[in-house]
Amino acid sequence: MATSPPFTPGYKSPRLRIFMLLLVPAVLAGSAGAFFYVQASKTTDADYTALVGDYVARFGPRTSLDVGYTDADGDLIADLPQDKAAWLDPKEIVFSGIVFDASEKSQAVWKSLMDHLAKETGRKVTFASEMGGVDEQMEALKAGKLHVTAFATGSVPAAVNSAGFIPLVAPADEAGKFAYQMEIIVPASSVIQNPSELRGRKVTFSSMSSNAGMKAPTYFLSEKFGLQFGKDYAFHLSGSYDRSLEGIASGKFTAAPIANDFLRRAVARGTIEISKYRSIYKSDDFPPLCFGHPHHLTPELATKVRDGLLSFSWKGTAVETEYAPAGLAKFVPVDYKRDWALVRTVDEGMLKLAKQR
Repeated sequence: MATSPPFTPGYKSPRLRIFMLLLVPAVLAGSAGAFFYVQASKTTDADYTALVGDYVARFGPRTSLDVGYTDADGDLIADLPQDKAAWLDPKEIVFSGIVFDASEKSQAVWKSLMDHLAKETGRKVTFASEMGGVDEQMEALKAGKLHVTAFATGSVPAAVNSAGFIPLVAPADEAGKFAYQMEIIVPASSVIQNPSELRGRKVTFSSMSSNAGMKAPTYFLSEKFGLQFGKDYAFHLSGSYDRSLEGIASGKFTAAPIANDFLRRAVARGTIEISKYRSIYKSDDFPPLCFGHPHHLTPELATKVRDGLLSFSWKGTAVETEYAPAGLAKFVPVDYKRDWALVRTVDEGMLKLAKQR
């Protein structure tokens, strides 16, 4: 039976890449070093071609299960290996939240959950600090160095397909409903009233892997409003929702898509005032962040992890403080095949659009 050493800060993904645009005079690396911020006032066709090429290379291979994984029951996630020698049974559980969140803050938010998982599993739970980004997170998960982790909506399919991620639970409201919408917001003083008026303007996306921050709005702007990115509107990447909100609040950015559960939390924290922005578009429902484990975790430990996540009470914890402003109150089970169907549709649509460039 396989065991693995704890995740170490020095672990580096061989697939970790830094994407650059040809005219970018300054590149601000995101948490993974994989995201960039375009500061140039003009963006050429060469820039778009470079971005599209990187997008296809980065996400194209991640739309179906990698070779080596099996899916006998058709649920679209990797089966537990038949060979018990390949099962993962770590003596110490390594945990992380979404890696885009600041490490110290994330650890503080999830400490009560980590303590609960330690009690439920009977194993020490440690936090994976200083993880570089989503690529590194997936590599650590696949290598058996990360055992309980969360991915944002848009990263879940790639994690399932390329790292054997098993989605388990998502944050939900008291009634058990879990969903957010992608909204496109503009400064309150903007003359823009609907997405069709973004033609000839610049849209600020957050990062390439973000569902609400880039993939969904790019897809919907094309499908619903006939606006092709790089052709009918310019773009740049802020690197994070917080930076997008700062730019909207200051009036520096023309328009920015965002997940509205994050937006509600940002308003509650005072990051942005409601009076500083307007929404010009709201999408259908998407699932939120999702916690899970690697596919080769032993059945006994996998059951304990799942039960521990579902039995965790948010009441009086930092998790409640962080997520209650978004209307969330507990974890509920997810069905990846059903709940991420729209996300997969967006991924496929985005790749189709990219290949048309």
